[in-house]
Amino acid sequence: DVTIADEDGDTPLHLASLRGNISKLEEIVGLLIEGGADVNIADEDGVTPLHIATNKGMTRSVKQLLRGRADPNKKNKKGYTALLSAFANDHID
Repeated sequence: DVTIADEDGDTPLHLASLRGNISKLEEIVGLLIEGGADVNIADEDGVTPLHIATNKGMTRSVKQLLRGRADPNKKNKKGYTALLSAFANDHID
């Protein structure tokens, strides 16, 4: 089940974005999206996979999540959008 969440509300898509092998991350993200993963699902802090990818500067994953209809305007509990997260972490590619 690609939508199952752990005790923190993290789904496989969150975990792939956090801990994925960089060389395989784009492929993993694509497979999860194709499998029905919710690209806009937020964990207990309101963090989406797009927040994680922008925070880490993973440009290819950001593009793939956006193609999968991730909402760039969704805010986490601190009020940050993915774009603000990218700017805050100096990832403005």
